[in-house]
Amino acid sequence: MPRQPLAFISESLPGVDLSAITGKLIALEGAVSSEVIQQLRNWLMLEGFAVCIAEHHSNASQFARDLEREWIPALRAGFIVLANGYAYSLIAEGVANGLDRKWLEKVMGFALAPNLVCYLRSTATPKRRADALQELAEKNGFLVIDADRPDVLAQIKQAISGAIEEPQASETRDAQRRPSARRTRKG
Repeated sequence: MPRQPLAFISESLPGVDLSAITGKLIALEGAVSSEVIQQLRNWLMLEGFAVCIAEHHSNASQFARDLEREWIPALRAGFIVLANGYAYSLIAEGVANGLDRKWLEKVMGFALAPNLVCYLRSTATPKRRADALQELAEKNGFLVIDADRPDVLAQIKQAISGAIEEPQASETRDAQRRPSARRTRKG
């Protein structure tokens, strides 16, 4: 389900103020291909949104660096940040490898809680990782989408549309649109 406004999962990064953020953070977890990410990016850009792709990370320090240096500035500038694997992927991977879920959640607590998290569940995902992601999905209210269905892209687009068209969306969306997209629509 969509969340508003952005906040840290549990522990804020020192010196980071979220009050000026006008963008949206959309996280895709589970069976997400780079092709799906590119199709979503292209669709959002055609809709007139500025988009930043946040790639999957293998550790918390890389994640923190990119969160602070790239994603938060992009969100402040009104971008939609589309995360291909987010903090929850790092947690699920750790749980699948035998680490304690509560400890991992505490470690990754500095991450932003996304406006929308879609868990793309697939039979191809290794069982321990899939179980960990399902548990996180249930605990945190992720939208669970069957990634093995042919209409998966349409389902993701519908969910994203709902997340970016929240109550104050008319003002927020105008702020998120790129100037060239506005001119194109008027022309």
